[in-house]
Amino acid sequence: MRPSNTLREHFGPAAAGAVTFLLLAAVVYVIHTQELLRHQQHVYTQTVQQLSTIRARAESSINKRIAMTAGLRALIASNPDITEEEFKKLGDALFSEGAGIRSITLNKNNIVTDVYPREGNEVTLGLNFSQHPEQGPALRKVIESGKAWLAGPIFLVQGGEAFIHRVPVFELHEDAEPGIGPYWGIVSTLIEKQTIVEEITDGIDPEMEIAICGLDSSDHIGRYFIGSSDIEQRAPCSQDISVPNGQWKISGVPKSGWPQTTPLTIPLIIGGGGISLLCAILVYLIVLSHNDYRIACGQALAASRAKSEFLANMSHEIRTPMTAILGYTEILNESISDPQARESIEIIQRNGSHLLDLINDILDLSKIEAREMKAEMISCSPRDMLRDIDMVMRNRAAQKNLTFETSIDPSIPDLISTDPTRLKQILINLVSNAIKFTQEGTVRLSACVLKDTSRPTLEFTISDTGIGMTSEQISRLFKPFTQADTSTTRKFGGTGLGLCISKRLAEMLGGTILVESTQGEGSTFRVQVTLMASCDVFDLNAAAPTENCSGSTVILPTFTGTPDKPLIGQRILLAEDGHDNQRLISFLLKKAGAEVSIVENGQEAIDLMSSECSSFDFIIMDMQMPVLDGYKAASALRAMGITQPILALTAHAMSDDEQKCLSAGCDAYLTKPIHRQKFLKSITKLLNRSKNSIKVEMSLSSTC
Repeated sequence: MRPSNTLREHFGPAAAGAVTFLLLAAVVYVIHTQELLRHQQHVYTQTVQQLSTIRARAESSINKRIAMTAGLRALIASNPDITEEEFKKLGDALFSEGAGIRSITLNKNNIVTDVYPREGNEVTLGLNFSQHPEQGPALRKVIESGKAWLAGPIFLVQGGEAFIHRVPVFELHEDAEPGIGPYWGIVSTLIEKQTIVEEITDGIDPEMEIAICGLDSSDHIGRYFIGSSDIEQRAPCSQDISVPNGQWKISGVPKSGWPQTTPLTIPLIIGGGGISLLCAILVYLIVLSHNDYRIACGQALAASRAKSEFLANMSHEIRTPMTAILGYTEILNESISDPQARESIEIIQRNGSHLLDLINDILDLSKIEAREMKAEMISCSPRDMLRDIDMVMRNRAAQKNLTFETSIDPSIPDLISTDPTRLKQILINLVSNAIKFTQEGTVRLSACVLKDTSRPTLEFTISDTGIGMTSEQISRLFKPFTQADTSTTRKFGGTGLGLCISKRLAEMLGGTILVESTQGEGSTFRVQVTLMASCDVFDLNAAAPTENCSGSTVILPTFTGTPDKPLIGQRILLAEDGHDNQRLISFLLKKAGAEVSIVENGQEAIDLMSSECSSFDFIIMDMQMPVLDGYKAASALRAMGITQPILALTAHAMSDDEQKCLSAGCDAYLTKPIHRQKFLKSITKLLNRSKNSIKVEMSLSSTC
């Protein structure tokens, strides 16, 4: 084989594998980004909490010292002729408390008359601080304001640093109110800086760096007396500390800086990269081994690669090619009789469905973590739900020669109010796991009502005779991206997301999942959801009775096709820009008996409906198209008075996409990939509703 042929043979599979790797790597990147934001917010919150604690300590430390000075002012105001002996006794008492006071000075008429302790401070006696070049301005500020001032820290001649707290004193007389008597002088206290710093920083996290600067009594920014101004270059958290007649500013930041990684960074990179690589290799091998289908797969993947914003629109970009892959393999599976070829097609379908399940699990987990997933509480039948699950799972159990049993308690009401889609997702996941981990024996699914709870609760029990689990394995069971045992993935497959999602969905429905298991004997899972009885069921297939003006009832017929041609005679307008999907959807519609017209964007749909609106019975609208998207096109058609049903068909599958489509004027919403039976059934229901509505209007107008 020539090298050029070999290159062409491997190019398509390699490209498919590369795109798969990039898409799954993008999922890992998004998950890591969200985890990093959460971790950064956690570190920021811890830093703010520590700064609040330090601020409270600082204010408490300062207030404790200035309370002493305030007490001195009250004493001297009532005893302005305090003697040296009295002052010494007072100083001895204060200093015995060990409060970090360096000295206390009495400045009667702004002249130092006494200081405690005198030893080492005799030189200050007799000084007139109001005329001192450095102390004078601050002293005059205190006198003029009549309020206490805290300044510093300043360097002391005796060595060290201290804060100065000055308080003006006014003599207290019986006939005068406090604070307005004759001016006596100033009481000042030197507070040891080191004592304040030790009290503030005691018990601080060693991994956090702080800095404190102050506003001195002249209202200009003082120097940093804890830490340095370099901290301002590192985007710190900051808070203000209130001090007498001013404030300090405290700043804090982790010593290693704000985190740029999380504890999960390495596991996410290794685990996510491994999963992405394995999926890429799997896609490469599947596409390489089936030459007949590589062109179709390549076109689908090329359409996915052509999307320029797949990170912002990840769900849409993954579901679009999966529509063509699963749709065409289903068509080919029906038309090919060769057993080996059919087996190859089934492998593609099975692995394509597995990849879609993996993507859905990751998206579901992301929506749950972001609190974007909400339960839709509607009326449904638990018996019908168990009947549907039984039909699906009985065949799967039979393939492994297992017995599958279902039972339902007669006391369960016929209708309950819950989210049937999410509840069914939980049960199918748990039953699938039971079958997967059971090699022989029986899998049972039962339902009953728990009556001994505060609110009526519906309990589904899934039991098996499989491999079972230890208590240690059960403790890891509901954690994302984990399995009960390290060998589980190798032997049974899976990502470890299904049980985590099921547990959180059960909690959304007001319940939980309980587990009992014995290794080697089997496991029992109990799904509990809050039970709400309901009788409101809306069925699109039901003929709508309408009263005429005379009070009698008109029974309206519904639109019905033949079993093999359910859409026979119906003209349908398909607005879809993807050629693969155009061919697939139009093939399904034509096979169901419909006549199909195709346009490639919303503007062409509007132009065609403007001229031929009466000749179309139904409109299928893709929502992501060039020129004019489906949202604007649907709104424009409704504004024109178009009443034909519009079905939104889109690869967008987030929580608010359905409401967005309905708000734009669509009657219903389906996501890609297409499930043929659900697709045709939705069209039939909307046509029934439309025909009934028209007949109601005609009946009312004729009878009235």
